[in-house]
Amino acid sequence: MAAAGAAAGELSGRTVLELGASLVVLTAALLGASLAVLTDLPPLLPVLRVNAAANGVADRVQVRELVWGSAAGASPEETADVVLLSDVFYDPAAMAPLASTLRTVCREETRIWAASEVRESIYSCPDLLKEEGCRRSELPAVNRRLLRSPEESSEFAVFIISPPAPRGEGASDHKVPAKMPQLKST
Repeated sequence: MAAAGAAAGELSGRTVLELGASLVVLTAALLGASLAVLTDLPPLLPVLRVNAAANGVADRVQVRELVWGSAAGASPEETADVVLLSDVFYDPAAMAPLASTLRTVCREETRIWAASEVRESIYSCPDLLKEEGCRRSELPAVNRRLLRSPEESSEFAVFIISPPAPRGEGASDHKVPAKMPQLKST
């Protein structure tokens, strides 16, 4: 209950963007985000719209095409207060395009939350984001039942990531936003 209250305070009145859409941003809409944006590849957009409608938040959610690393769909004038990354750490080759997209959609004070099922690439992907100018703090991993198979459970890693430094700045020149908790940085 306390966690829900904290999350509502973090998201209320904010612009929340999810990259690699799942259902997480729908919860942000329910918790009071002023704008919740689901993004993914074109073939998945109709399903995202159906999910938003089925959860009663279609009026508070925008569904947009966004290909990581592409300028299409992301606008520097439309930056997010909070970016959610749900289970995106599976392909190391996707991290440079992801960092490029984060540069476009984030301001220095944007909060980026990432959660991913622990698998082989789980730690190499955030390390590659670090090479692109991000910093990360890792929260303790949690073990949860899987929605796809409720009799099974898996470990999930949770990260707080700082936006990547603008091109031309190194990670050491980029400051972690003041609002970001000071956790174990790597």
